Order: sequence, then structure tokens, then C-alpha cells
Amino acid sequence: MKEDIVREFEESLDDLAAAVVAAEPDDLPILGEINNSFNKLAELDRIPPVVRLLAQEGASLAEKIVLRETDDPDMAIARLGQAVEALQQIAKCVAREEPLDTVELPDWFEYDATGEKTTGETTSDAAAEDTPQDSQTDSAGEDANIFDLPADADTDLVAEFITESLDHIVNSEGALLELEANQDPEQINTIFRAFHTIKGTSGFLGLAAVNKVAHKAETLLDRARKGEIVITGGYADLVLDSCDMLKKLIEYVSARLEGADCSMPEGVDDLIARLESPDLSVAEGPEAPRLGDILVAEGKATREDVEAVAAEGGKEKIGTRLIKKNVAKSKDVAKAIRTQKAVAGKTAESSVRVTTGRLDTLINMVGEMVIAQAMVAQDPVVVKNDSQALGRNIAQLGKITRELQELTLSMRMVPLKNTFQKMA
Repeated sequence: MKEDIVREFEESLDDLAAAVVAAEPDDLPILGEINNSFNKLAELDRIPPVVRLLAQEGASLAEKIVLRETDDPDMAIARLGQAVEALQQIAKCVAREEPLDTVELPDWFEYDATGEKTTGETTSDAAAEDTPQDSQTDSAGEDANIFDLPADADTDLVAEFITESLDHIVNSEGALLELEANQDPEQINTIFRAFHTIKGTSGFLGLAAVNKVAHKAETLLDRARKGEIVITGGYADLVLDSCDMLKKLIEYVSARLEGADCSMPEGVDDLIARLESPDLSVAEGPEAPRLGDILVAEGKATREDVEAVAAEGGKEKIGTRLIKKNVAKSKDVAKAIRTQKAVAGKTAESSVRVTTGRLDTLINMVGEMVIAQAMVAQDPVVVKNDSQALGRNIAQLGKITRELQELTLSMRMVPLKNTFQKMA
């Protein structure tokens, strides 16, 4: 393939990737643009057969979304992103004159890298992951602990990605809080779209660690959208941990953009492992898990059977219903109940989830109150006042203020950097 053809191929992909990242199921103009872009890509001269097949599949998916011929438009858009990421990998291989057998094609795509139809066997999730080849760890050389940006990263696009992604994470945290009170499917879709957008854009920019975490979190949210799990308790904590890790990774991207040296944040691999086995993670989490979660995590029952029995409802406890429906054995249910009680006994204290932004505001306001109380107590008019009642009230105010200050500063889950900077 000549250089001009390669250049045309890559330029078509850049425009297509930007459109797919911005796509929404009801945004018909964007979807129409995506359909046209895929069709134009399929018509390019001297491209590998697999490119034409992927482009045709992408055009068909976009058309189905527009015509409302798909039951899950969000998943169809996710597949558009996967198709684009595979095409980007192909473009790099073609430009470097490397074989295409290293390209990770989507698991739903029915052709191999040569354009031959597969036998119908799907690849594993690990092989289907849409992790970009130009990762931070690769660009950093042999030291996989170094967090770096791809050598060819577009700084303007990365800066825009940082701003938009942090906004998506804030919106996701708000949606999670809403889910605590009401399991609204639209809130789940909001979180899913946030992870999907971050995954797609990070893949386009070559930010591998961000891409992988977002991809695994998106998969978990997709299960929630399908009704396989409910985002409460341990699952909600797992999503919040994903938001926190993505926020940290994106802050590291920002630091690298400014030239700072960064190491890979701790806990990335552990979080990915938990996201890959969320049922086991929930059952082993710090909060008392649901009985069904324990049975699923231990392999004593399937998620589908447990959720089906739970959906039927009834006056009897879930353990009894699982036994009567032959979903689980009585011995396994009894063991799961003991595990549940043991975990619950270690976590008797209740807790609520509040966004870190609100807690930051609370701590800042308490800091302002401490300063204001000190100014009032040390005011010459108050110091010289002979009123014993006023003196007692000022002393009581000081005591309450100190206790409130100690309480807020004891919230160890909250970053106190901004507070100390304000007091400095």
C-alpha cells in the first residue's frame, strides 16, 4: 500500500473515531456521518479485505441504530467503537508493514485478519479487549511501572480528554448516589455511557491503563443494564473504586502532559482483577454481601438462577426459596448464611456514600468557621466584656467548633490537600 493510501486510511479513521466517541443513540446526524464514513472507508482502494469487512459491519450497525432495528443501541455504539479500535490497529500494522495476525478483532466479528470467515468460535474476553497497542507501559520502555504518554500523543486532544473525562466521572458519581435511593435504569445508562466514552477516547489516544479500567468497568455496567446484577452494596463500591482509579489515572495523564514524572498508580492491577471477577470481589468485600452473591462467587449457583428466584419475590426468605427451587443445596445455603453473618458482624457500623466534592466543601466550611470563631473569641470587645453568660457561650462555641473540626479532619477517606493549602 502506497504512502498516500496509508495516509488517507489513517485520516479517515481519525474523523471516524472522533464521531464514534461523540455518538449517542438519538443523535441521528452523527450516526449518519458515521455510516457514511464507514462506507467511504470500505470503498478505499488497495485496503486489506478485513478492513472492508469491518467497515461494512460498522456501516450496518450505524444504520440499524438510526432505523431502530437494534434492541440495544448502546451496545451497538460500543461495537462501533470496537470496530474503530481494531481498524486503528490494522492501520498501524499496515504503515509498519507488519502482519495483521497480531490485531485483536472484536469477538462478535465473524472474520479473521485475512478476511476469511471464522468457524463460529469466539475469542476469549482477554483476546477481545480493545486495549491499544501504543500503551503507556510500552512507550516507557522495559520498566512497566513508569506511567507515560504515547510518543505521538496529540497534546491538545489529550487536554480536552482530561477535562471531558473528569466531567463524566463527576456525573457518574452523582448517578451512583441516585441509584442508592432509586434503581433508575437511566442512571445506570449515564454511568455506562461515561465509561464507554472514556474507554473509546482513551483507546484512540493510546492511553492503555485508562482504557483497560474503563473497559472492565463498562462491562460491569453492561451487566447491570441487562438486569444480571444490581448496582448496590459491593457492586456500587466497585463502580466507585473504578471512578476513583480513573480520576487518579487521568490526573496522572495531566501531570505527564505538564512534564512531571509519574509511576503507575498502585492498585490498578488489583482493581482490574476485581472487575474481571466482580461476583467474587463482592462476596469477599468489606460489606456484608447478599446471600445470592456468596453462592454465585463460590460456584454453588448461577447468577441467572439466583436473580430469577429473587425477581419472583415471596414471603419466604431468599435462602428458603433457592432451596425449594433447587437452585442451591441446603448445605451450601447454610454455609453462605454463616459467611454472611460473619462479615456482617465485622461491619456493624453503617455508612453513607457522599461525593468527595461535598466532603471537601464541608471541611473547607468548617475551616472557615474555626477562623471566624477565633476572631470572635479574640475580639477586644468580647475579651473586655464582663458578662459571665457571654463568656460561657463563647467558651461553649469554642468547644463545639473544636469537636467539629476534629470530626471533619478524622474523615480519612477524604483528601485534605486543598484544606491545608487554604490554611497555609
